[in-house]
Amino acid sequence: MKIHREYRKIVAPLLKEGWTLGRGGSGHPRLFPPSREIAPITFPLTPSDWRSVKNFEAAIKRAIRALEGGRK
Repeated sequence: MKIHREYRKIVAPLLKEGWTLGRGGSGHPRLFPPSREIAPITFPLTPSDWRSVKNFEAAIKRAIRALEGGRK
């Protein structure tokens, strides 16, 4: 699956930690955390503006915090 380089830089280390990359019903990529208790993170193939990458990073931080036992 071809994704934008900004997203690739963020996703690559997570894939090494057990996260998986898939595709949702809409065709957008989905990042699945190692635990299925946490909802997958859907993101666009290309960023629409500078905030989209920041929003993606924030969603990942929230998921990691939830995996570590923090709030969801």
